[in-house]
Amino acid sequence: MSFLLWTLLFVGTAVTVGYRRTDLRTAIITMGVVTGAFLLFSDAHIVVRLAILALFAAFAALGSDEFRRTRLAKPMLDMMRRALPEMSDTERTALEAGTVGWDGQIFSGKPQWRTLLDAPKPGLSDEEQAFLDGP
Repeated sequence: MSFLLWTLLFVGTAVTVGYRRTDLRTAIITMGVVTGAFLLFSDAHIVVRLAILALFAAFAALGSDEFRRTRLAKPMLDMMRRALPEMSDTERTALEAGTVGWDGQIFSGKPQWRTLLDAPKPGLSDEEQAFLDGP
């Protein structure tokens, strides 16, 4: 029966913290309090206590930005860079071209009409106009 109550307490706390969208630091502190209460008041076997403590330590370590950057994100990014092919010139040009601008606003369903009205009117360069004018 005690195991069921502690499980409900852990799951209930985790769900509440997630539902309320608390910030990471508060979530870690809250789960730390529940873990501490479990370690102090539970009659669980030492192996279970160590497992719960290890899970909390992993959860707390993931809360550190520096740990996530150096131990998780950087090795994963390096692995992905080795696995993926190099970017072609066409892909690089498309990415450097910028955003979708007005077209993206139209497809979002909420276009900013002032953006369209304030956009400069397109025109031809002197070279393009000379080409159209002909010899």
